[in-house]
Amino acid sequence: MPRLTVTISEEHEQILEEKSDVGAAYRSKSEVVRECIESHDRVEELANQVSCLEAEVEMLRDQREELKEKAARVEQLEDKLWDLQMEYQELIHEQQSGDGPQVDGTPTEPSVDDEIPVQPSGVGTRLKSAIFGGPDSNR
Repeated sequence: MPRLTVTISEEHEQILEEKSDVGAAYRSKSEVVRECIESHDRVEELANQVSCLEAEVEMLRDQREELKEKAARVEQLEDKLWDLQMEYQELIHEQQSGDGPQVDGTPTEPSVDDEIPVQPSGVGTRLKSAIFGGPDSNR
């Protein structure tokens, strides 16, 4: 191994001596210095990994915000759909009770398909269905 002479502060020398004392983790000051150099390389590698992870976190935060916006839009559309379904049911009810529009002066015959049972889903169920698809995604 090549030999190298360096000048260090008294504080650094004290650290080297403490780490290389009898019973310490390292057998010599040289071993401590080699470990420090290798640790420096590892620190650079970890710093690069941290940078990559920070970028990924930022991307995921952006995606989360987009999903929140989409979920809010889905909620609005579901509310509008619910209102339209209720309005439709009211019109069907009016038509069946004779108060609604008539064709040729006679009330229209109600059919089996006129009344559609509507069960509003919970917000969580609707959000899950909107994002991941499912039986409620056609509503």
